[in-house]
Amino acid sequence: LSRTPFELANAAADVDDLSDGRLLLGLGLGIPGLMATLHGASIDHPLSRMREYAQALLRVWDYLDGGQAEEFAGEHYRFTPLPGNPLGTRNMRHRILLYLGGMNPKMIQLAGEFGDGLVGGGYSRDFVTETVRPTLAIGAERAGRDVAELETITQVVCCVHPDRDTAMRRARIHVGQLVLNPVSDGVI
Repeated sequence: LSRTPFELANAAADVDDLSDGRLLLGLGLGIPGLMATLHGASIDHPLSRMREYAQALLRVWDYLDGGQAEEFAGEHYRFTPLPGNPLGTRNMRHRILLYLGGMNPKMIQLAGEFGDGLVGGGYSRDFVTETVRPTLAIGAERAGRDVAELETITQVVCCVHPDRDTAMRRARIHVGQLVLNPVSDGVI
């Protein structure tokens, strides 16, 4: 979440407009260890950061669409709408679909509460049925939503290469990274 909610909401509205309303926005924090080592980014308080970001993002879309939005002030993010929206309204066709990324139960619940769906990594069919959907339902219920309206998207490891052995080796490395990550415990 390196962009401000306003910056991302505005960019997403542009892409949605250019794509004739086909944008589906995925929002995730990334894997903490990789974010720290490869990106130099600390992800402290991941659940509250994601919650606040989603809340602010939704308010910004309301603001961009019609100029009316409530102020949001959280611990990590803030949004204060200017009266009369001097930027002008965008007349968005619809609310952009927001999918939250998550692997642990609290983040999956958050996707049920605020998202239109969940993006996860390496979920098996059984894990989706036995764990993800019931956990997503907890968040949906908390927000008075129907879990049947939410989608679940999972990552599928695929490697294309003319040499089968090379493709399999690369796929094994990718699967190994998923399996060794602590957030994947019990998932795969």
